[in-house]
Amino acid sequence: MKITIQEDDTVEIFRNRKTGAFRIQPYARAKLSSQPFGQQTVVSAADAKDSLLPAVLKNLDKNRSQEYVDELAPRSSSKEFRRSLREDQLVYVKRFQGKYRIIPFRRMHNSWGSIEDLEILVSEAEFLKRGKGLIFDCFGRVP
Repeated sequence: MKITIQEDDTVEIFRNRKTGAFRIQPYARAKLSSQPFGQQTVVSAADAKDSLLPAVLKNLDKNRSQEYVDELAPRSSSKEFRRSLREDQLVYVKRFQGKYRIIPFRRMHNSWGSIEDLEILVSEAEFLKRGKGLIFDCFGRVP
């Protein structure tokens, strides 16, 4: 049996529906795939126009530079997870083979589920040029 290792870089972007603030969760390479790891970057709604895309790019780079250690992985309490499901919107950004995939999620029962019909796939040049607008557009279409 051949084991495939993912070679993509990932971040989760949470947008608080009430405040408009963004939390960017970086990932780190684990055994078979990337996993959430490291301190989140918070970008206020007021700073998002100028700071969101640079923060996303910086956190995507952490995927390869951070060493994943299970004991240090972020853990959310069930109370915090329920709060996030109730108050946040979620979009993943994945970078792989010179392309970027922006994947919006919605609340599905007691978890998150991707909205495949709303996924966006663009080249690196397109993402660097229009990434902020594409991310905002995804959040605007999430129910």
